[in-house]
Amino acid sequence: MPTSEDIQCQVELLKAHRSTLRIRLIQLAKIGSANARPEVFHDIDEAREGIKGAKAALRAWKIDFEDLPGDEASPSTTPRITVAPEDIIFYDRKLLFSHFTEHPFSMPWVPQENFKYLLGPEVEDCSVECDIQILDDNNDPSSWAGFRVRGFTVGLDHIGFGYLTYLRSVGTVEVFRKTKTIAGEGKQIVLNAKGNWVKLRTDVVASRISIWVNDELHTTREDRSFGGPGFLCLHNYFATAQFRNLHVYQVVP
Repeated sequence: MPTSEDIQCQVELLKAHRSTLRIRLIQLAKIGSANARPEVFHDIDEAREGIKGAKAALRAWKIDFEDLPGDEASPSTTPRITVAPEDIIFYDRKLLFSHFTEHPFSMPWVPQENFKYLLGPEVEDCSVECDIQILDDNNDPSSWAGFRVRGFTVGLDHIGFGYLTYLRSVGTVEVFRKTKTIAGEGKQIVLNAKGNWVKLRTDVVASRISIWVNDELHTTREDRSFGGPGFLCLHNYFATAQFRNLHVYQVVP
């Protein structure tokens, strides 16, 4: 059973997250979503995640609490794509550069060295496709390998933010941005992912993100967190992987 201190902690967290959410929603209402800075949406997302977590704890302990308007996301603050898949395929793609077309690039799992910058210009509206094969998952089906777009350097030896598309050994293909997974979590899309080549493609144009797996549309999202140009970077986590046929295109919506 939780102690009174445990309960009070969750009550205070719920109150604090709601305070942050209220402040940011007022800012959003005043300036409009088109003019809001990325941190506004970050704080809204994080506050709602915190509210959700505090409520879950209190609910599990059978502690009463009040549901307030705004606790959960609404279309105005977490927009989603409503157009049909055939309307979001970008036919106008200009090849910018390619890597690993003759020989695969092998990336072993080495802690603190699980990323690799790719030489090339910073890109904003882009389409990136790459074949990925997980050779060894260290007996962890949640291990993964993938690539990040619109990233930027943090210090000298790390890459931050942007949108990370990755294949897990268990067969899910997910999209992660700072603080949370925004698509694909828990949905197995590839059978026998380990030891087989899987083609991933990510299109990012303005705030619209589309993910293809083996040339079939997997998921679409809208996210305003990371606009502007950024670097492309390969990543792995507890997985030894290979990358081949990586192509980066500039796209026009």
